[in-house]
Amino acid sequence: MDIKSIPFFNMVKVFLTEHMPLMRHNSTHTIRSYKNAINLFVEYLKSKNIDIKNITFDIITEEEVRNFLRWLETSKKNKYQTINIRLCAIKIFCKFIANRETCFTENYLKILKIEKLKEEIKPIEYIQQKDIDILFSLPDVSKKKGRRDLFLMELMYATAAREDEISKLTIDSFITNNNNVSIKLIGKGNKTRFVPIDDKLYEKLKIYISDFNICKNDPLFNSTIHNKKVPISKSSIYKIINSYSEKLSQKSETSPKSIWPHLLRHSRAMYWYTNGISLDIIAQLLGHSQVETTLIYAYADTEMKRKALEKIDSTDSANNNHELSLLDEEEIIMKLSALR
Repeated sequence: MDIKSIPFFNMVKVFLTEHMPLMRHNSTHTIRSYKNAINLFVEYLKSKNIDIKNITFDIITEEEVRNFLRWLETSKKNKYQTINIRLCAIKIFCKFIANRETCFTENYLKILKIEKLKEEIKPIEYIQQKDIDILFSLPDVSKKKGRRDLFLMELMYATAAREDEISKLTIDSFITNNNNVSIKLIGKGNKTRFVPIDDKLYEKLKIYISDFNICKNDPLFNSTIHNKKVPISKSSIYKIINSYSEKLSQKSETSPKSIWPHLLRHSRAMYWYTNGISLDIIAQLLGHSQVETTLIYAYADTEMKRKALEKIDSTDSANNNHELSLLDEEEIIMKLSALR
């Protein structure tokens, strides 16, 4: 088939409604993201006075895709991270076309070579362990609400779970095997992972189940609507955790002014990393499909080392510590650049 004869919008429909959900098993969130990227590309072409009826695959060239990325930055004010997500979507769509229509292969191979824009990596915010201890002392455990809040925060921190993963939990989510306990979390794209928990937290689970009369099929954290227990909403989880922000900031000068569920996830990942857990293992515990996503914790640790170096006095002993810290930092930089 001639490249101009490939029906553009027919191929878009097959890609979004058949290939992604049925062949790639992508989540609705991912499909929506790719749909947005293709919609934006069509909008970009329209901004060049190209009638959508005249969009053909010979238009989709390396040069045009590069122009599209610049348009996203200048006209849509997209940040580099967002632009890179759009680029990834366009590349995968073009790969789909090239696999079906060999006449598009040359265009696809050139588009494939377009590099991602260099993103500015910012240190993540997290709660230090001493402030986590303070946070866990804040709920009033003489009241059921306080006991619920404390167990919710302890469980989220221990497992680094997302809000929606916590809201899906039931008693059956906890798996015992040879006296070892793990929690089954259902993450993005319905991907399942298992995170170990210690005996102490498991005993707290038993107390919580008894205290709140949680039955086998009940959501672990729930609210009652029309006399029926339903999973607690993500917004409710956010409100519970955020409600302790002011109290924590009053008791600690180093804690963030505001706390939210994902901050607990970041804090646990930093705790794992600074205590010697490898990035590969942390990526699995967090449910990251690519270990590159987990590198933010290595970068954050590098920043901590850099700040520590600034405080070191110019003594012989300090110089030795300085040299060791630089060696640690060099190792992390090599990991960040994929050379380790």
